[in-house]
Amino acid sequence: GVRHTIQFHDKSIYDRYTILFPAVHIHMPENIPEVIHVDNNPIIKELFHKMDFYYQYLDNNHFERIVQSLTEEALLNFGICSGNPQENYTANAIVTQAISYINTNLDSQITLDKLCDALHITKSYLHRLFTEHLQISPAKYIVVKQLNKARMQIRAGCRPVAVYAKCGFQDYCTFYRNYVRHFGYPPSEEQNRPCTQIIEW
Repeated sequence: GVRHTIQFHDKSIYDRYTILFPAVHIHMPENIPEVIHVDNNPIIKELFHKMDFYYQYLDNNHFERIVQSLTEEALLNFGICSGNPQENYTANAIVTQAISYINTNLDSQITLDKLCDALHITKSYLHRLFTEHLQISPAKYIVVKQLNKARMQIRAGCRPVAVYAKCGFQDYCTFYRNYVRHFGYPPSEEQNRPCTQIIEW
């Protein structure tokens, strides 16, 4: 239940997979590393690529069955990998409240003024907390969260022009420009792309 981030010296972008273990009935190996660099482990990397592939093309029932097997195989590999633990994010009450507010209001136009009013703090103080604890500005954090929400809806079959307003963007041009800047390609190409470069907090 502790929010965290991974700090890279070269500002790398990384993929993050969140697995809800209570929903997966498998045996958990002991001493799983906190951080595993899958680029150094082609077996684990391939397993996650398979999860991405099956997520796109299987219905929920078939995907749930196969992801359980893939997760078990990944965990067995985790047990024999050596990790490189990084400094965990130490929870800050205001940052946690801000994240909760943002997650609750992703479908609306979140402004820093509204966010700061809800938290009863100044924008400069909020900016300092986010850059200190999450290494990102609150404005960029909001945009990334909204883009990732839009991306998942597009991958689920929604048209880009139908999702931008539901993800907090005022107009399609702003959504399109931010999408291309963040992901490197237009939203119309999303369904033909592999699941990569999703940033999640």
